[in-house]
Amino acid sequence: MLELKDGVPMHGAPGEINRYSYIPLGVGVIIPPWNFPFAIMAGTTVAAIVSGNTVVLKPASATPIIAAKFVAALEEAGLPEGVLNFVPGSGSEIGDYLVDHPRTRFISFTGSRDVGTRIYERAAKVQDGQIWLKRVIAEMGGKDTIVVDKDADLELAAKSIVASAFGFFRPEMFGLFPRRCSGGSL
Repeated sequence: MLELKDGVPMHGAPGEINRYSYIPLGVGVIIPPWNFPFAIMAGTTVAAIVSGNTVVLKPASATPIIAAKFVAALEEAGLPEGVLNFVPGSGSEIGDYLVDHPRTRFISFTGSRDVGTRIYERAAKVQDGQIWLKRVIAEMGGKDTIVVDKDADLELAAKSIVASAFGFFRPEMFGLFPRRCSGGSL
């Protein structure tokens, strides 16, 4: 952020002066995944803070202790009170409330397609007292390792890998219903 704080020049047409700048938006809600409980949570939280925002961190229900220790470390390091707010609990109760709140300016979410699309839908609805449209950053449906064995249908495997890497993988798109899969990944 120290390199980006004054904006970055962009090349445009002759005679134009173009630049892009990063500005703080306000209150962001960070909702990290349960299966990568430290790195994604820490990275998305700190990115929002160093760019000038305040954060409400709602960790996955299964991993609140890791997030609590992270918050304690930042506070011990001198992060001002109120910049990072730790709110553990159920996603369907607390998560919905935070996403819907009229003062929430952006949501950073990593997790399932179902929850991510629910967040997009809820964030798109303008609440009473809300003056800005909410921004949503969502990484949905992890890109896990894929093993293709010697008995695989290689054409189907290639199509499935592309769909998984660059879109929402839905087995029914390919006439598939996972047989030897776990966690929804091929």
